[in-house]
Amino acid sequence: MVKSIFGYTEESPTLRNLLVRLLVSDFAHDLEAELPGSLQNLLLPRSGTANAVVCLAQWRDSGSKGVSYDLLASEAAAILHIPDYLHQIELEKLLDVKTFLDVEKAIVKGLLERVKSTADTIDAESIRNIATRRQAGHWVSSVSIPESQRKARHAVYEALAVAAEFFDLRNKHQDGFDFDDAVAMYHAYEEELYKFDQKYRLFCENADVAGSQGWDVLKPLREEVEACYCNWYLTQVGLSWGKFVSSGLLDKWKIDNIPNENQFFQKHVKPQLDESERRRVFVVISDAFRYEIAQELTNLLNGTYRFKAELEQDTDGRWSSWVDALPGCAAWGHSEEAALSALKDAVQAYVEDMIEAGDELLSDKPEVIEAPVVSITV
Repeated sequence: MVKSIFGYTEESPTLRNLLVRLLVSDFAHDLEAELPGSLQNLLLPRSGTANAVVCLAQWRDSGSKGVSYDLLASEAAAILHIPDYLHQIELEKLLDVKTFLDVEKAIVKGLLERVKSTADTIDAESIRNIATRRQAGHWVSSVSIPESQRKARHAVYEALAVAAEFFDLRNKHQDGFDFDDAVAMYHAYEEELYKFDQKYRLFCENADVAGSQGWDVLKPLREEVEACYCNWYLTQVGLSWGKFVSSGLLDKWKIDNIPNENQFFQKHVKPQLDESERRRVFVVISDAFRYEIAQELTNLLNGTYRFKAELEQDTDGRWSSWVDALPGCAAWGHSEEAALSALKDAVQAYVEDMIEAGDELLSDKPEVIEAPVVSITV
């Protein structure tokens, strides 16, 4: 049976040797480069490779058996000395490979080196695309991975993407900040400059999460981000804003069309209370609630939609998932997790099409949604 399905034959066949060949064939299938010569003799025939890829994908995606895949794949990688081969392969050639955890580590290392070496000319979009792609992969998102490690690996990629965006923003303002007046600088901060503070915070948060689980590869990058933020950005902002403070802004502390804090109650709270005697208004007051955090929270609240997902296991063992509120929006996977992940992508595309077409998305009546839930941000 093994011979007919995978094409595996040996004079003295063993489960160990079969597993090694399955893994090497899966690795070679998704690798967009020539397989190292010392591994070539471990490849299954082409027809057997196709079945091996399907078999391992189902094993990896299995909610109950995925843990055994992770363990055995890591042991096989050590036997095969996979890390010794990976440093010879270009980053882009590895992006579709899901076979070994060592591939994840190699991609992280490659991205880190790219962010550091190209900081002055960084292509932030390509870094973000790679990070997002790997964050959705098995070794970062699978339920077979302990939650703490999932969060840490996701955070590593997020930190790298955010650092790239931080340096890209710096490159747009290499000559510092020069504005005609305080109003122009104030609005520039509202529209773009706040992102320096936001990207810096998000990098530090994600680097801390990654470091807490042993992913401390970001330390050298953190030093560069810290230096750029503290020694360049804060200095440039201080010098630019200081010109306006010293030229009379402090005397009146007022910018046209920008309400001062002492007007907050009259402008925002009192009109709400006046609408009804029973009206209550809750105000969050925090000296540490920075503009960039409020901006992120506003975008999250305004752009996140949650839909109740339906799940059902088919007779062939696969899982089907769909959203009743979005007719025709459905997906499937070899496990519950895979089906929900595929459904999330389908919902994202479905909702974006609806918004683009100007269709009504949600009813006026909120409802309590019980798990499982698919959340998207647009």
